Amino acid sequence: MVKKTAWICLLLFFAIFPAFAQEVLQERIVLYVFHPGYDSFINGKIEKAVLQTVKEHFSADLDAGLLEVREVDLSFPENENYIKKYGLNRGSMNLVISAMQNFKEVRYKNYDEIWKYAQKQEPDLKKYILTKTQNFINLQKMRTRLSTKKKHAS
Repeated sequence: MVKKTAWICLLLFFAIFPAFAQEVLQERIVLYVFHPGYDSFINGKIEKAVLQTVKEHFSADLDAGLLEVREVDLSFPENENYIKKYGLNRGSMNLVISAMQNFKEVRYKNYDEIWKYAQKQEPDLKKYILTKTQNFINLQKMRTRLSTKKKHAS
């Protein structure tokens, strides 16, 4: 009974204050690390670099649920849809960063050049991951602010 009452109060609140409801959009950035289903030195290097870079530089966002890392094995049939959706190479590691709003993907970028950096030294690979992730997050924040301003202006 208490849960039902709480939900009704929450729904009434958002019905009465729709502008506030727009401000609390469920936003999240997802870093997908797609791997081909087999281990190799390069695959392990990329996976390790993504996880370390995210933990070192985005731990607050991870803890707040604003950033998430998902590892996806492309060898499973249920993950076949990702190959077409993101234009992935089935036989190699792929990094895709995706912006989610209200549980729907609004934008993504496939960073398929990660292979070039995986062939270099580890600091170069981590710098590539850090730069691409920061740029994606900053651009998404700017787009969200602009769309929020447009909604308030109309």
